[in-house]
Amino acid sequence: MNIPFKRKENPNDCGCAPVCLQMALEYYGNSKPIDEVYELCESIGNTHYTLPWGMLLGAAKSGLYAWFISKNPWELLPESRQDVGNITGYSTDDIKNIEIDQVRRCEDSNLIRIIKWNNRIHKSEPKFHVSNKNAIVIPTVWWGVQPHNIVLVDWDSCDQQNLADVPKGCKYVYYHDPNGEANSKMTEKDFFQMWLHPYTDNDLLIISKDYLYIPERRAAARAARPIISEHGEIIWENIFFHFLIPLTNLESSNEQNKKWAYQILEEIKEEDYNVPLESTPDPEDDKILSTIIAKYHVDNKSSWVEIDLLKKISENLDIANNDEIFFLLYRLIEK
Repeated sequence: MNIPFKRKENPNDCGCAPVCLQMALEYYGNSKPIDEVYELCESIGNTHYTLPWGMLLGAAKSGLYAWFISKNPWELLPESRQDVGNITGYSTDDIKNIEIDQVRRCEDSNLIRIIKWNNRIHKSEPKFHVSNKNAIVIPTVWWGVQPHNIVLVDWDSCDQQNLADVPKGCKYVYYHDPNGEANSKMTEKDFFQMWLHPYTDNDLLIISKDYLYIPERRAAARAARPIISEHGEIIWENIFFHFLIPLTNLESSNEQNKKWAYQILEEIKEEDYNVPLESTPDPEDDKILSTIIAKYHVDNKSSWVEIDLLKKISENLDIANNDEIFFLLYRLIEK
């Protein structure tokens, strides 16, 4: 991946994570000075220490999708909170309050997913995304005496290797080090040892321009969060987890939203659920839509009121019903 390289301006501060985000933003055509990146990801104190949820918020504020996978994805461990306090000069209570606020806003964002680590599923994420060039991957690795963030740029690409120097069967991981050099390399074995070190929590940030729903991994995803219950009922909470609801903004398009709705319907069909036949325009549609708008108290001024309704319904699944959701999906397809 042709990711622009950035080096940390002050080698003594703790701003490696936002510098990694700066590289990701520039790769996606959104170049920003580092001071602006610090502000976006809400870096803490003069050392610019940045929590992972601040990184997620910084990516989302820039219009990118962001995933955080970790053994402890929703809070710092007490000893880690103490370390951050020592580094930043903040009290542990202050750090905890910052965590809580950032996590809450991450969970409210349609562009962010916080995911609990799964040994069976997530170990292959870095290699998959780097090899397919579909996302920026920022792992936390154990750097001798402390955790450190790097940006992965390539994985065992033979055209970048001097093959005479490569031991038989050895694979390399290439990375940008914000404390060091561009296109540094380590063996695949060393990478996994450093990334899966006990002190890293297996933390992994994945940042992309497009939502990453990977068909080849549907079986694993469904096993972890099935979309049809054992009693044959649709689990809409899991569907909206796998298929992030699009944003209602000026960049939305008919085709993007149709594709999103079609993907959901096809996924349900694959589970042998009896999905209703695709509807056709009906004079009663506006009356039905008005009833749903009133039920969920959604403003009818948006160009994408259907998506606003689906977002509201996803927060009120205890009062939602299948007919309402299917109706709105078909409305998107018909637009």
